Order: sequence, then structure tokens, then C-alpha cells
Amino acid sequence: MWSFSTFDKKVKAVNQNVRIEKATGFQKQSSLTELYSLVKDSNPKPKEWILQSLNGIPKDKRKKYYDALEYLIYTYPNLTPSYPERQVPLFMSQFSHNYDMNRGDLIYGIHPGRCQSIYMQALHSNYCDEYNNHFGIGNGNAFRGIRDLSNSNKRSHVIDYTGKQRPRSNSTNQKMFQQVYHDTLMNSSFAPNTVFNLNESQLKKEKRDGRDLIELQWSKSIRKACKHGIKMIATQPAFTTGGAKIHFVLDGMGDLTKVAFKEPLNKSAPYVSITSSELTFVYRNWEKLNLESCVNFYVNAQRVPAPWNDHWSLQDGLGGKVSSGYGAWLRYQMKRRILKGKTR
Repeated sequence: MWSFSTFDKKVKAVNQNVRIEKATGFQKQSSLTELYSLVKDSNPKPKEWILQSLNGIPKDKRKKYYDALEYLIYTYPNLTPSYPERQVPLFMSQFSHNYDMNRGDLIYGIHPGRCQSIYMQALHSNYCDEYNNHFGIGNGNAFRGIRDLSNSNKRSHVIDYTGKQRPRSNSTNQKMFQQVYHDTLMNSSFAPNTVFNLNESQLKKEKRDGRDLIELQWSKSIRKACKHGIKMIATQPAFTTGGAKIHFVLDGMGDLTKVAFKEPLNKSAPYVSITSSELTFVYRNWEKLNLESCVNFYVNAQRVPAPWNDHWSLQDGLGGKVSSGYGAWLRYQMKRRILKGKTR
């Protein structure tokens, strides 16, 4: 919820000397001072005024006051349209009719949601976790025994460990999929050994209290590898030729506004979940990787529109409610465009 006092604190945390000028009407805003005076008024100003004011702030100032401007974009009234929530799925197809493990389909979602019986109707449900565990990433085996090694030796250890894990499966297709996963992962920016290039402040984004540096690096490697799994399904011929899909289960995730705003899903885990990172990765690459053609979303085993494409709220299979957070995704896009110069 918008609060000028909160915005004021965030601005003053950077600069105590911001001047206040009375905003009497629309004018071409070109500085933080003018934006500051505009939003100080208790009556919300038109969206066009706020956006022109934000766009008029020099890029270096946008970076300097990033936290304050992000807060404003996420909470200021009327920056996004209001729509009634849809109470029934737009797409009525069932998960069980869409899922095909033999073409390389993968299931994503938080553990309680994706492991419901309604998503376990196939003889075997395939998760990216299984690829990660097989190669020692998800279960951490590739990171064991490296605590006292130099960064270069840590990288070598992880590369050697994953390379020794040969694909194992009763299915020829699954062996091929495992090998493609390993080879493409280790030759990408998502490779687990790349976490050793990150400094401690970058790894603090994991926000897992009580974990040491190695554990944070391991956690980051899982986050990166899971994103790779999505890109792999969308781009690698071994998967695209057969029309492989990502099945993203949203059950148990609640209000997806929290995902768009990169907030924890619940108070018991005060960090942004890996599943949340996967969902924002899908959003950012929706057009770039043409993910609309290969990513399906589900609530209670019913296919639903992408959260950023429609405003809906539905009961999930766990007895809770999942809301798309449509307006939050619009604000997330607005933030990325204004503060980061991204088109999506």
C-alpha cells in the first residue's frame, strides 16, 4: 500500500536535502524534486503525470534512488487498470491430457503443489530436480569437499564431478535428455561452476540466514540450473523437435503479486523461492524465447492463462487460492522499463 512517508524515508536515506516544491498541475517533470512534490499531495495524480515524471528523471538519478522509485512504481495508486478477477479457467484442458514424459516434458512448481496426486497420474512425473540431483547439483554432491579449495579448484571439482555422472535410465529418450541437459548446462552462463565468479554481496540475494558461502553458492547453482531447464526445453532440438513442454504448477503459491514483487511466499521462508525465480525468468523471456509455445500453467490440474496475460483467481488442489497478480506484473514490467531500460 502506498505511503508518502515510506517513500520519503527511502528518498531521505539517500539524500536528506531533497527540496519540496508545490505541484499545482501537470507540467513536464524532469527531476526527482518535481516528482517528489507531485506525489506528496494526498490526492493521487493521473497515471500520465507520474509516468512522465519518472521518465524525465536522469538515468543516474534513477539508479541512485532505485529503492524509492521501485517502491513508488509498485504501490502508487492508479498506475495500472483495475479488472474483475476471472473465477473460472480460460483454458479447460487437463494436465493429464497435456503431459508427455516421452517427449521430454518437465514439471515445475513448489514441492507441495506439484506433488499432489492430480499431477502424479502419469507413471512417472519428470522434474528438473531429477536432472539436477543426478549431476550432483540439486543434492549438493558436486559441492561436497570443496570448502577449503581455491575458486579455480572449486570450479574444476564441480566440472569433474558432473562430467563423471553418466546418464542412467531404462528409457533411451531419458538418457539422451539427461546428456543434453548436462552438455548444454555446462556450456552456458547457467553452469554451476559460474557461481564461484560471484562475490559475497551478490550471493546475499539468496537471503538464507545461517548459511555459509559454500551453501549460498550451492543454492545459487540450483537457481541457475532450473532456469537453464526452461531455456533448454524452448531452444534445444532434442526437445523442440518433439514439442516438449514445461508444465508450471501454481498450486500453493497464493497471490502471485509476491512473485512479481520478488517477496517471500511465506514468513517461514524469508527469501525469494527458487520457484518464484523460475516464474519471473519465464516472464522476462516470454517473448524472447517464445515460451508461450512451450510453457503451460496449471491450478488444480486445469490449464490457466499466464499470470501476466489475464486477471484470475482460483481454488487450488491444496485448499488454498491462487491469484494471478495481473496488476503486479504490469508494475513489474513498468519498473524494468523505467529503472532498468528493459523492454520486458
